[in-house]
Amino acid sequence: MNKFILIKNGQINFNSLIINDIDIKDLMIYLNKKKIEKIEDIEFLISIYNKVYFLKKNNTPISLIINGKLIYINLLKINKSTIWIKNVIKKNNLNINRIIYAVYLNGRVFIIKG
Repeated sequence: MNKFILIKNGQINFNSLIINDIDIKDLMIYLNKKKIEKIEDIEFLISIYNKVYFLKKNNTPISLIINGKLIYINLLKINKSTIWIKNVIKKNNLNINRIIYAVYLNGRVFIIKG
């Protein structure tokens, strides 16, 4: 099988780039097109038969609301505003006081209401 690991745990494997005749500029253009801002965010980037596949590092859930209390610092961690979370709550026809737990994971908000 013609498989090469180009990036592992956020580290570029330059030998694989050379073997696959991939220029570092081309790699950066590819990452930019896939909206990957930092190489450190990549768990694996693999070339298999000249096709490239990647896996981002495991995202961990971020708690946004616990027992009706908004966790402002976690909004900052995900670059979201209080207006954004209020719109999410409104869109789900909820009141923040009725939310037991809300978590942000992979770009989505998951809500447990009471």
